[in-house]
Amino acid sequence: SAHSSEVAVSGWSYPGPRSAPWCVRFIDRRGGAEEHHRSFKNHFRLADDMWGISVHGSLLKAIRKLGEFDGLDLSNSAGAEVLFRRAQLIEYAYSDRGPGGGKANGKGDNNKKHADPGLFAIESAVFSGSNKEFGDVMVAPGLLEYVAKEVERDASVMKQVRK
Repeated sequence: SAHSSEVAVSGWSYPGPRSAPWCVRFIDRRGGAEEHHRSFKNHFRLADDMWGISVHGSLLKAIRKLGEFDGLDLSNSAGAEVLFRRAQLIEYAYSDRGPGGGKANGKGDNNKKHADPGLFAIESAVFSGSNKEFGDVMVAPGLLEYVAKEVERDASVMKQVRK
């Protein structure tokens, strides 16, 4: 197998919890990375020209190649963590629990072709490194808890600044 369980790594410089091991298990249960991408698109009725969708497909294709062809241990790769974080951000943006409350996906408004990236600028920054499993959405619970705490902390600081 191209992945294993998480191994402690000294000097891991990416902030927040490691989500790659969780994501590897998630996509394995769904038939692989590219199959998960297709299922994600179908579930939310998304098109490749919508914000982040073609990038999501490319990220998951790269993850599959790194695991299957390169034999990389995805659970313990900082590079795979970066790819998984971006893919999770995209899924979060379209999820019902994301910043748009599901309004960014194709289900509610067929005329809306793009999610509003400004809608989740803080979450985007935290996801990329500056708990719940949502059914068909790949977002590691530990990463989501971390993002929520960081966003709450940042909002609290901004509230104090405005006083």
